[in-house]
Amino acid sequence: MSVNAYYLTGNKVFSNSLRFVMNDGNEPYYNQINLPSGYKIWTHPGDDATEPSPQNAANSTETSTRYLKDGDFLAIRNISLSYKLPKAWMTRWHMDGVTLSLTADNVYTFTKFLGQDPATTITSGSYVMPGVSDFKYPNNRQYLFNINIRF
Repeated sequence: MSVNAYYLTGNKVFSNSLRFVMNDGNEPYYNQINLPSGYKIWTHPGDDATEPSPQNAANSTETSTRYLKDGDFLAIRNISLSYKLPKAWMTRWHMDGVTLSLTADNVYTFTKFLGQDPATTITSGSYVMPGVSDFKYPNNRQYLFNINIRF
């Protein structure tokens, strides 16, 4: 059995997609999300809030530090498990060996990040900015079952 995992800690990710889905209602053409636990909307002076008052203001989707989220994560990228069938079985079947294996890729990402994927690029390129999560889907989870028969 083998497991491949990696982590990243101490970084912030700008969740650009939240600008459009977590706003005060100014963008009715985008989906609106329910605020996560612990998030509060400002209603009165002195409120300790994470989100502005719902006011249909034109600047509700402007770049703001409120979309800068904790980017810490632990990702389990690969798990592989192999099993060799007993040699006694192989002599009965006139084989040198059979190995069964199961592999899973992109198994799970542990994170509190509010967005699709906290893993962002650190280099700039076409349509990509370092440290920005922008409507990017996470990598697909894949499973592979393999039978290796040796004669």
